Amino acid sequence: MSFTFLRTKTISKMAARPFARRILSSTGRPLPRQSYSTTSSIPQTHISKPCTQPRTMPTPKRFIFSSSSAPEWHSPSFMEDASTEEKETWLTSLIQNDDERLDSQAYLVVLKDLARSNQKGSPQRAEEWMRRIDAVAARHPQEQRQQPTVECYNQVIRSWANTGEDASISAIRAERWLSKIGNDANTESYNAFLDSCSTGRGGRRSYATARKRALKAQETLDYMIQQYEQLGADSPVIPNTESFNHVIRAFTRIRDDTTVAHQVMI
Repeated sequence: MSFTFLRTKTISKMAARPFARRILSSTGRPLPRQSYSTTSSIPQTHISKPCTQPRTMPTPKRFIFSSSSAPEWHSPSFMEDASTEEKETWLTSLIQNDDERLDSQAYLVVLKDLARSNQKGSPQRAEEWMRRIDAVAARHPQEQRQQPTVECYNQVIRSWANTGEDASISAIRAERWLSKIGNDANTESYNAFLDSCSTGRGGRRSYATARKRALKAQETLDYMIQQYEQLGADSPVIPNTESFNHVIRAFTRIRDDTTVAHQVMI
């Protein structure tokens, strides 16, 4: 029997000797004495005791989920290249499987997409998702993470502001969702509503509709200012530049009103 493979360059003499001794011991041939230097760089346990346990690869971190780690959809880049329909399919599957990690952030993946869309029917789809959120929250009243947040409502209001639907109903629907937030409404909530009052999207509108929306915007801004004056920095509603810009834009939509310049300047 030949053991020429022991002379390969990839196996050192020190590493090959114990291996050869184990093989030769089974043939009954005399074994040469061996000694190892205490300064050898090769650990003895590594040479004389080869690993008998099967090697297992660690589980990739992106597939490890625990109660302490945030779900993957909390990442801003989650499904960033997916369409709104694909995101809705994903969220539907999450709900149907009763995933224990389901939270308000999962709904925001879809709601934010619908809020940015100006496609017809987007606001209605956003409202339907809010109804589903309420249904899930009712089944799990103790699960705080599954309760709809102010941001969820804000995205529905934004969807009406960005819609190409009839301008005569967009502000009405936006106001309805603003009222559902109640005292929890914040500056973003009111700015989203002001945007729905001032937007030029939605096709041609009548003078009466444009004026009604502008006056509603002014009334809302006055309320925001009043809240800030009463509560100061503790107020959740603090009018900012965006707030005033929306009201100014709302009045510029009244093209035939000679008092527009005066309303904008006061």
